[in-house]
Amino acid sequence: MFTIFSASQVNQIEKTFFDRNPASQTRLMETAGTRVFQRVSKWAQENLGDQLGCVHILCGPGNNGGDGYVVARLLHRNGVRVAVKGYGNPAKRSEAASQMRQEWLAVGRIGSLCEISAKDFLPGDLVVDALFGIGLCRPLRRELSSALSRIPEFVPVISIDICSGLHADTGRILVMPGNVFRPANHTVTMQCAKPGHFLAEGADATGRLEVVSIGLEEEFEQAGHRRRYAAMACTVADLEDMDVPAKLPGQHKYHHGHALVLSGACGRGGAARLAAHAALRVGAGLVTVGAPADAMLENAAQLNAIMLTRVDTGADLNKEIHERRISTICLGPGLGCGARTRDLVSCALAAGQGVVIDADGLTSFAGNPGQLFSLLHEQAILTPHMGEFGRLFPDLHESMATADGASKLDVVVKASSKSGCVILLKGHDTVIATPDGEACICSSAREPVAAYLATAGAGDVLAGLITGLMARQMRPFAASRLAVLLHIAAARDVGPGLIAEDLAVAAGRRLGQLAIDRLAGNRTRQPGLPEQEPT
Repeated sequence: MFTIFSASQVNQIEKTFFDRNPASQTRLMETAGTRVFQRVSKWAQENLGDQLGCVHILCGPGNNGGDGYVVARLLHRNGVRVAVKGYGNPAKRSEAASQMRQEWLAVGRIGSLCEISAKDFLPGDLVVDALFGIGLCRPLRRELSSALSRIPEFVPVISIDICSGLHADTGRILVMPGNVFRPANHTVTMQCAKPGHFLAEGADATGRLEVVSIGLEEEFEQAGHRRRYAAMACTVADLEDMDVPAKLPGQHKYHHGHALVLSGACGRGGAARLAAHAALRVGAGLVTVGAPADAMLENAAQLNAIMLTRVDTGADLNKEIHERRISTICLGPGLGCGARTRDLVSCALAAGQGVVIDADGLTSFAGNPGQLFSLLHEQAILTPHMGEFGRLFPDLHESMATADGASKLDVVVKASSKSGCVILLKGHDTVIATPDGEACICSSAREPVAAYLATAGAGDVLAGLITGLMARQMRPFAASRLAVLLHIAAARDVGPGLIAEDLAVAAGRRLGQLAIDRLAGNRTRQPGLPEQEPT
């Protein structure tokens, strides 16, 4: 699990530190360059071994370039063949970066990045990208994009802090139309991860991510207490370290909650049944589908362990909530858009229980989102995809429209604050946020099989997973995060050929194994997944 700070937050933390310690910038740059040198050496040994040729280091005009000069000097000192290519005006460098540049010039030369040629590279070579770091907020100039495009695809790239041409907050690629963007194979970033490592195109462009310490733990911890919200990023690997609900000896079904999933009209019940099965598979003690009169026979023919009751109106729902001791309600999958859905959502929210609102439950309020917001509370979760999000929060959606616009993370945090409930904005970079300042990016970009989640019904299953976990008394934020990661893990476990019906079974098995491992004290981690390494 990675702690995340935005580029502006990182810059402010470093500025405050340098203002208090004016002579520390050179020392900190030497530390950062040394940490990168260690990672580059390790990567080269593991992936190229004796075949390592020349390490080409691309140094930009700022402090990221200064880190690159340190890496060049240390590699040269250790007998590695190094070629340094510079870019930008040397006169505009910081004092620390200028010093590192001069120390490199004492042992080697600097070529021009714009003169780079594909002929400069041979198999076994390696590129270290130290051009811009997290400060870039406008498209790369054409001559720079052109130079980067001449690096052959067979040459691996290790980026310092973040891949050049990638926005550190949004994860969007900043290149002019028609220009080539070169992603990294590996990224070494300082002290914390940035949103752009996980959002939009950033996860794929980052490659494997490593976070290294440069000695600012205390400063980042203090800043973390002051910031508006606390953000993290997680992947399937983090399931091993999460608290998961377990069923213990002596407990009965009512210890694990009763979930109610509301169904649409005849012929539209499949989505609700997918959600209901998912809620049951992750351990809800009881699950009931609430269907209108014309859909009772259809649902009765296809439900066994899941109970069935008639719910036509808000009054019917009110009665069921109290008589059946309902703990969590799921509304939206296949429910239909219109007055009935708005009535049901209003009654569910008024009852004060956990409520998961998805799909039609959201779209029904597209013309008047304020009506929905006035009813929401902290036990409610909205789970829109980007289109549904745009209907409820058109201004926030619009703010993401440009390459340098607002980040998905900031937008979801603002939406959560505005609505007063948990927001889960779906995608390969799903973002979850709470009104009290918790936020998380759940990334599936490094899980190729997650692409198979782009299938009918997958979102309904996710809504059901959240509902079932909330029925078991998990907090909305924790239930949402666990459900998203189980959803991704289920896709990996099923693999090609996945359909929505497979997801609930696979997610239930994965959750069950996690619970068994936790009870047995088994902390074995799956190999081959990106993780934050201790330094």
